[in-house]
Amino acid sequence: MTTNLRSVDAYVAVAPPTSVDVRDVGGFALVKTVDPIAVRMLKGYVLVDQVKLPNFSLSGGTTLLAAINKEKNVNFTAAQLVFGLPQPTADTTQYYNTTVLVTAKKASGYTGSYTFQYRRYALDVVFDGQTLDLPTSVGSTVHATLDAINTKFGIKLETTDVVDGPIANGAVSITLTVKSTSVLYLPGSFVTLGQSDADVPFATIAPVTDLPGFEPEA
Repeated sequence: MTTNLRSVDAYVAVAPPTSVDVRDVGGFALVKTVDPIAVRMLKGYVLVDQVKLPNFSLSGGTTLLAAINKEKNVNFTAAQLVFGLPQPTADTTQYYNTTVLVTAKKASGYTGSYTFQYRRYALDVVFDGQTLDLPTSVGSTVHATLDAINTKFGIKLETTDVVDGPIANGAVSITLTVKSTSVLYLPGSFVTLGQSDADVPFATIAPVTDLPGFEPEA
């Protein structure tokens, strides 16, 4: 028996020895091509690895100790460990740009030393988004002014973080430069308080105080 199909858009299942003559079949073909594909518009989702910054309101030592305890699932106290000076990594292109040697004291129940790697940040990251005005109380030196700076900006800079230096009476700016001993901040990075502030007087954008829509009704 012979079956003639002029047009079919379906699957045909027949048992031999029947022969099937198919004139027109609709379907899909998978082919390998080297032709480029042009995408005009693409909608989708992007997974972004968002970096969580340290808590800059805590000292560097406290922050580093908390990171070790969390990473290793331990509960060391500052009295149980000795922290070496932070050292820059040899490869400056790596995300972790600092190493620190931590040695366990006998009272900790551990022995030996361990080198941890982590990331230090440029000092301007701490002040990001804040107006860089001078604090209301300025001492005669940078270190004598740290308490006032910390209070104003909600941070915890220590004498091991920034270079000390005299502040002239009536100075309109203070430059904070990071020392090599800083645990959290990149040595050599700096922020200037006072001079870099460029506040625009509000009156320059609101010379007329009448607001349309708020006039009293006649």
